[in-house]
Amino acid sequence: MKAREQIAAEPHSVNTNSNYRQKIRFTKMDDDGRPVAGAKFSIEAKDIDTLYYYKLNDNGSNTDDEIPDFTVETTTDSNGQFTIRYTYHIQSETFYFYTDTELKGMTAAEKAKAERDMDEAGQRHGAGMTQSAAEQLMEKV
Repeated sequence: MKAREQIAAEPHSVNTNSNYRQKIRFTKMDDDGRPVAGAKFSIEAKDIDTLYYYKLNDNGSNTDDEIPDFTVETTTDSNGQFTIRYTYHIQSETFYFYTDTELKGMTAAEKAKAERDMDEAGQRHGAGMTQSAAEQLMEKV
């Protein structure tokens, strides 16, 4: 039997994200120790490649992977405070696999080609390209 040139399906993926969350509350006080309402602040962050999400005074936003830094402006509330929460992706790994049904439908030559294609694309996969092998690799991260 002659091997088919194309693999019928693209590999699926599972991933793991390890996050670090941080919450910071700022309070602006005057010289007499009283909170200053309506004080303006500008917050700048640089090298935000691991910053995934931030929330400023209960308004949230995902960051864009393409921006190297960002600036947000805010004012203090009636208690002279504002709060910012950050979520950082400190580790993220993706592993690829084919479903059992897809693997059963592939010839040995197609499986070999699929594995070569995944390797050439830098797609990490477990033995046999199965979902359980991908999940086992994910647990080791």
